[in-house]
Amino acid sequence: MLAGLAVRDLTLVESLLLVVEKLECHEENPAQLELLVRIDHLATRMRRNRENLLVLAGQGGEDRGAGPVALLDVVRTAISEITEYSRAQISALPDVKLIGPAADDVRRILAELLDNATSKSPDSIAVAVRAERAGDATLILIVEDAGIGIPADQLAGLNARLGRPPVLEPAATRHMGLYVVGHLAQRHGIRVQLRERPYGGIAAHVILPSGLFRTQPEPPGRNGRAHQRRPQPRLKTGDIAVPRPSPAPGGPSVAPARGGGTAAEPSTGGTEAADGP
Repeated sequence: MLAGLAVRDLTLVESLLLVVEKLECHEENPAQLELLVRIDHLATRMRRNRENLLVLAGQGGEDRGAGPVALLDVVRTAISEITEYSRAQISALPDVKLIGPAADDVRRILAELLDNATSKSPDSIAVAVRAERAGDATLILIVEDAGIGIPADQLAGLNARLGRPPVLEPAATRHMGLYVVGHLAQRHGIRVQLRERPYGGIAAHVILPSGLFRTQPEPPGRNGRAHQRRPQPRLKTGDIAVPRPSPAPGGPSVAPARGGGTAAEPSTGGTEAADGP
């Protein structure tokens, strides 16, 4: 019953997003366009809530027919779905693609962690997303904040909950975002750990097995054929129209873009951010 209600709402939200996108494409008044962008962003957040409801109902399996998606596009889409998207900052990402079945769920995991991170850290400080290759061939996505942190005993309890199959119990309602994260991670053998940062805040580590991503091939050399850039496949959720807003003074240099997104220049600035429960 819950899944059925969620699917009905998702259908309506997708229809709303299509209408708003058409209006955005033909709008030339900057003030009206800004208003449409705000409506678009609110509808995108509504879609994520309905997707989480499907997870709670035990539905919403991955789309196995989807193609690989560049990691940068996955991260940018996740950023576009959080409330404080203007505070998110991409620090450094390797040139890899996530396989289709995992790309959409990784996007949802990052969106939940980013939303928590921005809500648990000062408004003046950005939340950073970066990734690095580990020696065991895994890929570690890291969301870092400079917030108030989490007491050691509570942090251990949250990590214990993330390390086992999720159980929907009354206590889970206090950390519903992490319940969704744990459920999505279990689908793909992804590990999620919350760690205290040395100088304050929390770093959420999302550890992807090597089978979930592939390294982008290098373009051919001078004597090879010219490399032709192929269009990137979009995530299952479709286009997310979020034109670049004017950055706030001292704010992050990366703003969310459309769901299928073109590559943005990663920022080399500071790395404040992460996730709490």
